[in-house]
Order: sequence, then C-alpha cells, then structure tokens
Amino acid sequence: MQIEKHPIWDAPDVKTFKEQWLGELYLKPEVSEEIREQAFIINKLLLHSYYEYDFIDIAMLQGIISFEKALRIRYSELENKSARKLNLGELIDWALTLKLFEDPNPDIYK
Repeated sequence: MQIEKHPIWDAPDVKTFKEQWLGELYLKPEVSEEIREQAFIINKLLLHSYYEYDFIDIAMLQGIISFEKALRIRYSELENKSARKLNLGELIDWALTLKLFEDPNPDIYK
C-alpha cells in the first residue's frame, strides 16, 4: 500500500500543504501543558489529513474539546472556582467579556 495525498488538496507536497493550510502552531506561555500536548496532537492529525482527509473531522472534534477544556482551566485559574456547571457558550462569553482572545470577534468562537 502506497500512501498518497488526498486529491482534494491543491498542494504538491506535505511541506507546501503545511505552509499553505496549517501554518505554525503558536501557544501562549500561559497555556497548560495538558492543552499544549493536545494541541500538538491535533496539529499532527491536521498534517496527516494531507493523506487521509477524514482526519480533519477527528482533529476538529478534538480541537473543540481541547478549547473547552482550556477555557475551563483558565476560568478556574482566574475566578478561583470550578467551571463544571458552565457550558461552552457560557465559557466563551466569559472569555470575551475579559478580552482573553486575541480576536475580539465573537462570531469566530461561536
């Protein structure tokens, strides 16, 4: 079995795919080690979607889960209480209120 790029991608090789579609992963120093590790796994899944397109679905789901987990961790750190009862939408609203995101456009996160 030979591994080949998925035909949907208009990139001649995986290096070009990474540059054109993924870019570099940057996480602020405040990001916990647990979230950092998950982000690198998600990034690898996205990179491998060059060959297996369906990996994107897995990466996106993991991205949403990690995003929520990161917000819960940050909420607990800043508010000194558990975020257990808050849903993802409430956590996003909280983070937008505190201007924790680099892009303040709420449509990106919702």
